[in-house]
Amino acid sequence: MHVVQVILLANFGGSLAQVMTNQSCVSQPCSLGTSFVDIALVIDTSTSIDRTYFQAIQNFIKLWASDYSIGPGSNQVQFGFITYGLWAASYGTFSTASDTIATLNSVVDDLAYQPYNERNIFDALTKVSNNLVSTDSNSGWRDNSKHLMVVFSGDSFTGPSTWRNVAVNLRMQFDRVVALGLTQKAVTNQYLELVEFVGGDASNVFLIGGPTELKYIIPWLEFQVCDVSSSSASSPASPSSPSSSTATTPPGITSTTTATTIPSTSTVITMPPIACHPANLQMDVVIMVDISNGVNQQLLDNEVAFLNNTFFYELSSNNASNLRLLIIPYSTIYDDGAQNFYDFADISKIGSQLRRIYDSKADVGSCPFDVGNCPIDIGASLSQLYTSDVVLQPSSTIVLLASATGADFASAIQSAADWKRRGVTIITVAIGNNIKAADLAPLALQPTQTFALDGSAIDASDETLSHYIINALCAYKDYTFYPTLPPPTTIPITTTTTTTTSTTTTIPHPCTYSLRLDLTVLVDVSNDIDQSEVSTVVNFLGQQLFAPGAWFLDKAGTQVASAAYSCDVDEGNFDFGSSYYSQTYDQLNNQLHYIQVNGIGNACSPLSIANALTDFETDFSNAHGARSDATDVVLLFAAGVDTDMTSAIQTAKRLQQNGNIVVPFAVGPNVGANDLQQLAYNQTYSLYAPNVDHLGFILPTLTNLLCGIH
Repeated sequence: MHVVQVILLANFGGSLAQVMTNQSCVSQPCSLGTSFVDIALVIDTSTSIDRTYFQAIQNFIKLWASDYSIGPGSNQVQFGFITYGLWAASYGTFSTASDTIATLNSVVDDLAYQPYNERNIFDALTKVSNNLVSTDSNSGWRDNSKHLMVVFSGDSFTGPSTWRNVAVNLRMQFDRVVALGLTQKAVTNQYLELVEFVGGDASNVFLIGGPTELKYIIPWLEFQVCDVSSSSASSPASPSSPSSSTATTPPGITSTTTATTIPSTSTVITMPPIACHPANLQMDVVIMVDISNGVNQQLLDNEVAFLNNTFFYELSSNNASNLRLLIIPYSTIYDDGAQNFYDFADISKIGSQLRRIYDSKADVGSCPFDVGNCPIDIGASLSQLYTSDVVLQPSSTIVLLASATGADFASAIQSAADWKRRGVTIITVAIGNNIKAADLAPLALQPTQTFALDGSAIDASDETLSHYIINALCAYKDYTFYPTLPPPTTIPITTTTTTTTSTTTTIPHPCTYSLRLDLTVLVDVSNDIDQSEVSTVVNFLGQQLFAPGAWFLDKAGTQVASAAYSCDVDEGNFDFGSSYYSQTYDQLNNQLHYIQVNGIGNACSPLSIANALTDFETDFSNAHGARSDATDVVLLFAAGVDTDMTSAIQTAKRLQQNGNIVVPFAVGPNVGANDLQQLAYNQTYSLYAPNVDHLGFILPTLTNLLCGIH
């Protein structure tokens, strides 16, 4: 049997390492447990990060390190630690700081916080050179391994500016140097400095706004280690090799200003360079402009001026002639009654579409559709576009400007998920003073600062926002929601011009369609969950995760077994037949219907995750219709914790030792985000929803997780 994946629905983590590896175009993802890399961590311990956040970083490092076999041997990983603040401190060498995982954890616990607003990176890099990158055998530096340096930073560096010279030398000795910006100050003050630090490659910089986003870093770091470990590139040049310390910028890109000042706040905001050649972007882009009652005339003028004077100007000046653009002004819904409303325009002919923002006037229902009259309904507007004559191919993008989440944000999340399942990128821009970028993040392709943007300062000269949007357009290929490898399906699409004609358009299947899994779904029906909540879980499975057409249910594709569990799996009260696995949607729906109607009634107590995992091991994996050439996956929704968590953890570890990967998915409110993490293979395999009504929020993460399983 191939590797078995066990998913018990717990803590909302980032995308899987395999997913990130796949999405980053690495042909062969590595096995984390056999990585052969020396990793130098250079960690900011200044007041740019408060003490609580610093402790969270320490725990994060230990969690990340637990992915690997730690030690000096072949196919093992070594860590070295340097901290910096007012002064720099070294915590041993590669050989002394990570001879075992226990030693490493002890060293991480000993890392000292410095209550000073200084970040002397020069001293830190000097210690890296002297203590870790050394010909002295005591350093533990392994000439035959790969080498990665990771810098953690909370704000701009201080100390001697000659750190740049040391950084140049270190980049020649490490196979890769990457940087993590850990705070909003790093995002706004330090982006270009970090890009320069890593040698000019912006893809080697990861920015987050605070401790709640640490979970997104592990998959990215795992990818960096995998990519370095599997690289066949030659060793870095010797320190005497010539190099330049200037951050590189792609040629042929205009508007490379390094900073812009916002007069209203007198805050200097670092503007990122454009990360790709816009001339190479070939996609359709729909720009949805908020004209709801959350937008006053001044804010609307700022939206239009930004698009015309800055965003479209930069696209034009960078020869983005392969983009096709469509502007849609929206509020509750939008008026698409005008002739040729859905015709796209290239950048040179966008003026008439800009005009429609001010000309949008029509009676729509009880609300006169005009600027500032109607409440915003993002879900309704995205759904209207979804059911329209527009056919957005995978790699197309929707740029959504919004001043509020609206009254029914859950429907907005669902509508956004519908688009993302088609392979369409969504970039959100929070405009005005009544909303933050994080509020719209669940709609974006990824809930990160790459795709969920702050447009609070939007105006005619907001080049910073323009660059962030263009960079998100550049980044879509690394975060595609659904790969487009499966054979496409040809479906008829009727379009109307002056006459009605019939054309055909190819829309590829979602990535789940190409999977070959033996997929077991176990639903908690214990006294931690009531009947209505069970129904919500079942509806989520039947209508969203297993939406018709999303999966190829067949003996040649994916098989699905679904059952209820409480004190154990309810196998005796449902006639599975000779095979526990469904190969049609009718069979699957019969199993889901049984859970919904009879699950609670046949429940026994108390809840036992250990027994459920044991039943999976004996009755679903390698049994009752399971295929030896398919990958086994178990989705186990847990609404509570096991009364004997020790046994549950031991059972999970036994499954892992036998080649299984356990991924808990906790569904609150009776279970916490971290309660089931010890069952997980690692934190990125641990998901969480605060209640059943939030299951739709994590559908993109769950689907990306499944699509990363091969």
